[in-house]
Amino acid sequence: MRLVSVAVSLLALYALSLTAWAQDRRPSPGHTRSLAVPRTEETLVINGRLDDEAWKNAPVADDFWMSEQQRWPAEKTEVLVIADGSRLYFGFRAYESEPDKISAIQARSDAGLRLDDQVGVELDPFHNHREISTYSVNAIGTQNDAIAGGRARNIQWKGDWKAAVAKTDYGWSAEIAIPFEILNYRDGDTTFGINLIRYQHRTDEWSRWADITPQRKPEEMGHLTGLVLPAGVKPSEWTFLPYTLLGRNTPDKRGTIHNFLGTGGIDIRYQPRQNQTGVLSINPDFSQLETQITDINFNYNEKFRLDPRPFFQEGSAYFGSDDKFFYSNRVSDFNYGGKFFTQLGQNRAGALVTEAPGNRWDMALRLEHDLNATNTAAFMVVSTDRQDLKNQLFVGSIRGRQPSGLNYSLDLAKTTTRGEDGDGEHVQGTLGWSGDHAYVGTKLDHYSLNFFPADGLIKRDSLGTRGVNNYAGYYRESGGGPFRALNAYGGWSGRQ
Repeated sequence: MRLVSVAVSLLALYALSLTAWAQDRRPSPGHTRSLAVPRTEETLVINGRLDDEAWKNAPVADDFWMSEQQRWPAEKTEVLVIADGSRLYFGFRAYESEPDKISAIQARSDAGLRLDDQVGVELDPFHNHREISTYSVNAIGTQNDAIAGGRARNIQWKGDWKAAVAKTDYGWSAEIAIPFEILNYRDGDTTFGINLIRYQHRTDEWSRWADITPQRKPEEMGHLTGLVLPAGVKPSEWTFLPYTLLGRNTPDKRGTIHNFLGTGGIDIRYQPRQNQTGVLSINPDFSQLETQITDINFNYNEKFRLDPRPFFQEGSAYFGSDDKFFYSNRVSDFNYGGKFFTQLGQNRAGALVTEAPGNRWDMALRLEHDLNATNTAAFMVVSTDRQDLKNQLFVGSIRGRQPSGLNYSLDLAKTTTRGEDGDGEHVQGTLGWSGDHAYVGTKLDHYSLNFFPADGLIKRDSLGTRGVNNYAGYYRESGGGPFRALNAYGGWSGRQ
């Protein structure tokens, strides 16, 4: 049986005038922009007002640019940068000619700032164009971050940073202070990758200091230079999170209800260097975690759910992003587990092992090597050993993007199983081209009938099939006139 779907979408939302595209002047390429960070002995007070004396000696990052629309924003933004022995400081001046239209409603930290007026810092401490963390604050002072590599949400593990905002006669201002001790970097480095961003609600404009092109290329980020980074062991090398739980008529991990239950455990985080992290979790308590739900739409296949357990959130990116190979929700609540992840030069590695009730063991190991700034190769092993099942998955991957716009990926996977039929293979490849506005490509995949990654999430109706998806499209924003963008897409897919 062959299923064919054809989707063609053409939204005539294109500007009638090309004045937004005809720029007499534009900033230099993003990767050529840099800021030398001066050192201060003064500890700045984070109140959002930029009134500390040290700010007078800070360099200014200006000339923000709208990469997607290739034009200047309606209002200017300026950012001051300075450092002391323990923190990086960023001071934003967000100009707004109609201050009564500044809008920010999100008051909950780390819940997403959506379309609030906001400013942010994108940091790439390893300067490898891959592990980029974002620290943002909206116009009422609500903080939000997205930490590269994956971090648990509890502040004791993630680390704390500060931000504050203030209203001004030109719009609003913000100060952000990021401690070096919460960043991962290599000893001896003096340069970070950097971009500075702003979203203005009134004009619906995202602007950036370094032009990353409409393709949002991370290698086009700017640079912070002249940094003097703390070296050696971190002040907070060890982090301990013990707990004790007492209860009546309370279920244990196996679901058995006890008239009285008393238990305890501990989570330990060890970071001997900024680029090496270990986690040990002994009898962890997952009962207080918020249950993750999916949407109510019907689907024949199991739906993806986020894993709220801190053990699996920490360093999650070191285990890849393809859930069909490793889906941490498959690992049951365990008695104890260990994890280690690191960045060494052009190499990244992550390893974890857990032991659960019923003498169940789960293990994952992933190694990744940067061939260059835009191409990587990786190898992964995932294993589960249960009383009635022993299953292993082996995966080799390569993916990248060339300066010409050519992009590609290839995954080769094999499973071996003892306990049920589960010896099978999976192959998936993509080949395409992307320009600033146009793109075209094809995706091919094949699943053998007995491909069985026991700790992965796959669509069961894909087993024993092969598929193809061809697509092409064009997207361009104008940012002016009665029409905002031109979006065209065409595709053809089939599976048999």
